[in-house]
Amino acid sequence: MLGYPARAPRVQLLSINLAARMPSGALLFATAAVCAAGFAATFFRQAKWLPGAYLLRIAAFAQLMICVYFWVMYGPAGAATPGVATPGAFPYDALLHLRDVFVMNVAAIALIPLVMAALYYPLDFSLAQKAFASLLVLGYFVLALPFVLLLHAVVIYHGSLLFVPFCYFVLGAPLLIGLLVTLYSYCASWRGALTREPH
Repeated sequence: MLGYPARAPRVQLLSINLAARMPSGALLFATAAVCAAGFAATFFRQAKWLPGAYLLRIAAFAQLMICVYFWVMYGPAGAATPGVATPGAFPYDALLHLRDVFVMNVAAIALIPLVMAALYYPLDFSLAQKAFASLLVLGYFVLALPFVLLLHAVVIYHGSLLFVPFCYFVLGAPLLIGLLVTLYSYCASWRGALTREPH
């Protein structure tokens, strides 16, 4: 059961039972090798793949630094026997991560009407278009929330605690901001009330 903050009363909003393990040495080495190869591959690109190359470079570099952190802090074996959880070895467990992702998404959903009112409503659109755009963005984030949590849970369950920072720093707020900018751009591309062709 997720409760936030730590001393807050627990509300039965979401219940996830997820046990994650520390990474094995093989997983640590394999992940670092794949990230290094992905990072190097971004320098051999064509111009049309440039946006994707930059995204891959950022993601690969972030995960490579996470691998270095686990190597330095916990040793080449990830401070754990492969597949065995070691409570307290890594200060941020999977359930705490999912709770924070849930709270972050709910906070983002609560702020969407204010963001749309400040950035979208001054544009040249009818009241119906503005209302529909707000409902579209809000509805998308509400419906996407369970899938975002599931994505994080699956990545951490199958990939170990090695991928918790990646989920937080790459699949967390940056993903939310990217989705919001994408939806905002789509809504802003509509034909406005003053730019319609006269009948």
